Amino acid sequence: MKDWRIVSLNDLGEVNRGKSRHRPRNDPSLYGGPYPFIQTGDVKASQGLVKSYSQTYSEKGLAQSRLWPKGTMAITIAANIAETAILDFPACFPDSVVGFIPDERRANVRFVEYLFRHLRRQIQSENVGTGSVQDNINLQTIGALDLLVPPKKEQDRIAATLGALDDKIELNRRMSATLEEMARALYRSWFVDFDPVHARALGQPPAHMDPTIAALFPDSFGPDGLPRGWEREPLADHVRATRGLSYKGKHLCGSGDGVPLHNLNSIFEGGGYKDEGAKYYDGDFKPRHEIRPGDLIVANTEQSFGLELIGHAALVPFWTCHGLMPLL
Repeated sequence: MKDWRIVSLNDLGEVNRGKSRHRPRNDPSLYGGPYPFIQTGDVKASQGLVKSYSQTYSEKGLAQSRLWPKGTMAITIAANIAETAILDFPACFPDSVVGFIPDERRANVRFVEYLFRHLRRQIQSENVGTGSVQDNINLQTIGALDLLVPPKKEQDRIAATLGALDDKIELNRRMSATLEEMARALYRSWFVDFDPVHARALGQPPAHMDPTIAALFPDSFGPDGLPRGWEREPLADHVRATRGLSYKGKHLCGSGDGVPLHNLNSIFEGGGYKDEGAKYYDGDFKPRHEIRPGDLIVANTEQSFGLELIGHAALVPFWTCHGLMPLL
């Protein structure tokens, strides 16, 4: 690593805040045109590469903003700070996002984005005092960060290797999402629409079902409309439910020094667990807030960047260690 050197982000390219000068920001005349408009939530949800958008600017919106080129790295500086992603198309974004356009002689933008992923926890722990969604950092903080970088050719090699791994992870994620959707469809068929019971009531074998499993379902319905012999019972009769506490402040720490806090960022929109969302805590905690592998966490509020999480759940995987449940 003798050729590696410490530089600032400003040394590697252009660093500037996004623009959204018009007030009020929600003026309808700003929106609905052909120009993609990316916000902090889009950056966080993108897994490193912004490939889609849900909002657009009109010509008026563009006039009070800026169209950043494809390949720009977006960095959030408000709400969920230090989240990064590379634009896969030209787009505008507000002043809660910083844009980095690399000098291609000095920087590989994908390498820089991976470097920021590595530094994210450090940036957040140094600049987040309360854990509030209102925490923020500024352009000067981002531009002046000390970054240890190799020569450009080595950046290219590292980015290519990590990119290949990322592509494999994304493929596995899509496969998992497909399997999850299939599991949901199967659950609905069996336990919401009662397709196997309807089939048996008609004297037909349930479609695509092993006879041994089919025999576990009743062949008729009771007067309440449920499969005969089935009952509705309160969930509380079968589970222990508790609400978490807001663990934050000076006891938030790095992953090697505490127990994970499974929180809103641990739940994918639509459900499912993501371990990169965990924070860590090294202070005292109440035993009733302890979460173990196999437990279910359920969101009862939204995240600040607008993902629809209420009611979505995640099963804490068996390969992770026990942790804590903050206020969800």
